[in-house]
Amino acid sequence: MELGQNIKKENCDFDLSEDHIDVWQIPLNDDHHTYEQYLPYLSEDELTRVGKYKITAKCYEFSRVRSILRLLLNQYITVDPAAIKFSVNSHGKPYVANHNISFNVTHSHGCALIGFTKSAAIGLDVEKIRTKVDCLGLSKRYFSKNESDELYAIDVENQRKAFFTCWTRKEAFVKALGRGIGFGLDNFDVSFQEHEKPKIKEIRFNEEDAKWWGINSLITPLGYVASICYQNTSTIPIKQFTWQD
Repeated sequence: MELGQNIKKENCDFDLSEDHIDVWQIPLNDDHHTYEQYLPYLSEDELTRVGKYKITAKCYEFSRVRSILRLLLNQYITVDPAAIKFSVNSHGKPYVANHNISFNVTHSHGCALIGFTKSAAIGLDVEKIRTKVDCLGLSKRYFSKNESDELYAIDVENQRKAFFTCWTRKEAFVKALGRGIGFGLDNFDVSFQEHEKPKIKEIRFNEEDAKWWGINSLITPLGYVASICYQNTSTIPIKQFTWQD
């Protein structure tokens, strides 16, 4: 089956003229050795990158996600997938040259998400809830003191999901900001408990204000947590779709 043959099955109109965000879930559960079928969709730079990976799973994840990104962009901006040119900002965040579409990509252990919009800068992060992660230790190292203290106070059975919710919201924000974790995950606070409304509580950085940003959780397969952040003072509707091969 040709890649993208079922792209219309999700009834997405690929029209971003109104303020909303489309998020596509990309399953990554094929045989990793099938990655070669995606290579014809990639640029020379991308093929070089694939060639540098020593692990087949990495070749598969990168080539599948990047080729599907190109096919989806083709639907949104009607540019031949092979002709799409990516540039990066000073912190390495990619964007489509000469187009006003914003996108962001994230993947973790078998699940990928790609978000698209024309209304705002966006960032996404998805994480598999893993049992071997030292949640409390990592929170003490990377989160703000307020967040770390709050996580310590949560009952044990809810602590792990709360950690990954906090982590994905913080990652989504720094990705939307275009700065990456070099911005400092302890420079701002987010809400992350189930009874709280998703939001950025405070940004301890003179050039940004929490009221300029929206943040929310995304629908994911069981065992994952994902968040999205976007630059807008009002709530932006989010539509979610699933890629079908």
